[in-house]
Amino acid sequence: MKIIVTEAGEKYIVFTSHRGQGTGFICEQLFEPGNTYWVEFDFMEELNTRKNTAIGSNKGPGFYRDGDFTIVVGSVESISEDDEICLRVDASCIILVYKNDDLIKEGDLLEIRVRKDQFGIMSHSSY
Repeated sequence: MKIIVTEAGEKYIVFTSHRGQGTGFICEQLFEPGNTYWVEFDFMEELNTRKNTAIGSNKGPGFYRDGDFTIVVGSVESISEDDEICLRVDASCIILVYKNDDLIKEGDLLEIRVRKDQFGIMSHSSY
């Protein structure tokens, strides 16, 4: 997905995209405020409806910054036999994440609350 970095630190960035804003951690990559990057997102924890995930949302698919958290809204496109979810946030953004909850089903709209130190952002290219 294409993002614009609005704030960049040593470990964390804040970004904006056509699907909203968020914050997450970076590993040994250089991000410059104002630059545009193609990135991949990664959740460092499993989805669980008792901890970080709600089934259903009044928000549209995208990213919503809430302090040190990013709320990610997307639809469950598929679930593999080993409980890996293909979460569709946008036509250009699929996040693969594992679930630890049998309540989550294919077709569900999920609202996931992720701490910035659990939301990885990796750049593939910049321009």
